[in-house]
Amino acid sequence: SNLGLFLQLAVCAMTAGLTLLLYRPVTRILFRLLRGLSSRARSSLPQKLCEAFERPAATFLLLLGFYLAAVSIAWGGESAILSYHTFCRTLLRVSIIACVTWGLVRLISPDNLSLSLGGGRTERMSKTFSIFFTRILRIVAAAFGVVIIIGELGYNVGGLITGIGLGGLT
Repeated sequence: SNLGLFLQLAVCAMTAGLTLLLYRPVTRILFRLLRGLSSRARSSLPQKLCEAFERPAATFLLLLGFYLAAVSIAWGGESAILSYHTFCRTLLRVSIIACVTWGLVRLISPDNLSLSLGGGRTERMSKTFSIFFTRILRIVAAAFGVVIIIGELGYNVGGLITGIGLGGLT
């Protein structure tokens, strides 16, 4: 009925509006707590993780709110609703993969690399090598994320991976 659709659209609009209002403050509060907990750790890794994943987490919270707003609408027949919700879930999974990949790419930095490979020694890698290796690792991490997303969208990535492997051998 028209009233039911109107209520669904109202819930959708309210959910989207609340998401826009709250995703930044919620992210700030959450990461302030995580930074406080990670400051007690002996390692600097928890701090680096917080720095790397704060922006991707904020983006994910925004996308999660929009997902919740979108699935609050049920229009059409039962098969249309099922297809729509399946599409929304696929987009949510893709956004999770993209945000985790983004966070990992942000985590890979010359400073973090030299800290992790230094193993407590005072010597540092050469800056040029560190920057070069960081770029390679970022490209590999992003490529893995893209391949996982392509697989999530239902495409067969086996041929793509085989082709990349054969290209690398050549």
